[in-house]
Amino acid sequence: MPRTRSKKRAPASSSSGGASGSLCERSPAALRLISECLDSDDLLLHVLGLLPLAGLGRAACVSSRWARLAASNSLWASLAERVWEGRHVSEACRAQRRQHGRSALRRSLAESEARHIDPSLLCELTWHFRFKRAAGEHWTGSDPYWQGARARTLRFEPDGAVRWEEEAWDGLMRWRLEGGSLLRVSHAQLGAFPAERLVRHPPSWGCAPRRGGFGRDLARSRLPRQHSCARDAPTPLVPCSRP
Repeated sequence: MPRTRSKKRAPASSSSGGASGSLCERSPAALRLISECLDSDDLLLHVLGLLPLAGLGRAACVSSRWARLAASNSLWASLAERVWEGRHVSEACRAQRRQHGRSALRRSLAESEARHIDPSLLCELTWHFRFKRAAGEHWTGSDPYWQGARARTLRFEPDGAVRWEEEAWDGLMRWRLEGGSLLRVSHAQLGAFPAERLVRHPPSWGCAPRRGGFGRDLARSRLPRQHSCARDAPTPLVPCSRP
């Protein structure tokens, strides 16, 4: 005779909180906690703030409530600060962030990709300077950087002056930016330095020289001491700090 298969009985669900019960059956309080969390706008805003920009756009499609929270200025202002960390952002964008976070972030992303270098980009920052070893001992011997100290700092002023910190050259140098990317620096006694073509520096949202001129000696924040630096390599022209 053919064998008949016996049907397995499904285990009975336990309403007393057994291991096989659902989350609601095991802990009704957990369901209430989840419901309360989803009803909290503050907590949901915190969760949305942890998402990448693309994920935030998808989250806004969940419901009208999520879309409303995803468009809140407090959320976008926080996201802007997260994206801007360690990068140069114009003062105009930072001021706009307080009331229009999304527009400020969009504007800063556009500025970071612009090929045209605005003069305000140079004027808003403090820069480090040191001579190349090829300049000779006459220059490197009086350069604090080559003595193991902090590199000299300078600022490009809106009036075209180059201001040095504790430097005899202060007031003797002028600068101008031509065509949105060509930096020209001149000295009252030494004449003009070779022109420098500036290009965007993606990691910092600043700018960098395409080849060595005056700008090859301008450096990033916390320029390494001379004993740990590749001394014959060009030094990038990027913002060293926010004002």
